[in-house]
Amino acid sequence: MSVEDMLKQIMSDQAKLAAEVRNNQLATQNLEKKFGQFASAQNSRPQGGLRENTDPNPKHVNVVSTRSGCPLEELMPKERAVKENGK
Repeated sequence: MSVEDMLKQIMSDQAKLAAEVRNNQLATQNLEKKFGQFASAQNSRPQGGLRENTDPNPKHVNVVSTRSGCPLEELMPKERAVKENGK
């Protein structure tokens, strides 16, 4: 391959890279625009309010589970205090 052929190849590759960079810049600008629109939509939501269609917990049950998924046994408050004091 001659020097001229190598230079032509380099210039061709450089032109392709420049086109890819421009495409990436346009894609980035589009993403920034979409994120801005998303942020504006989120900021227009009323502050401090939840959705109107939430249902209250009818049983008022709280469950605590460990990382392994085993539920913890519930202790009565007096039993817990006795165990903590060592009595």
